[in-house]
Amino acid sequence: MKQLHFISGLPRSGSTLLSGILTQNPNVHAAMSSPVASLINGCLEQIGAGSEFYSFFDEKKRKTICSALVLGVIDGGIYKAEVTIVFNEGTPPPRRPSRP
Repeated sequence: MKQLHFISGLPRSGSTLLSGILTQNPNVHAAMSSPVASLINGCLEQIGAGSEFYSFFDEKKRKTICSALVLGVIDGGIYKAEVTIVFNEGTPPPRRPSRP
């Protein structure tokens, strides 16, 4: 059974190094980006709380739709490896002002 994992980290946290190490295994596909996040983001914008369609989708329906997107990517053959790991570097939190 194919597996899809998402790892999120801050810049300079070693995610590129980890991706390079994991890619050494032929059964693993590790990438720094994926269409999955954009697909789910776009979908949630249309069915999420800020949307005019929000009332048509309860939590169970939203989870089902997002799961179907992920499974479609896995089963659709975008990733050929048994294990796929997608890294996402987030924006670091703002720095606190230093105390005098």
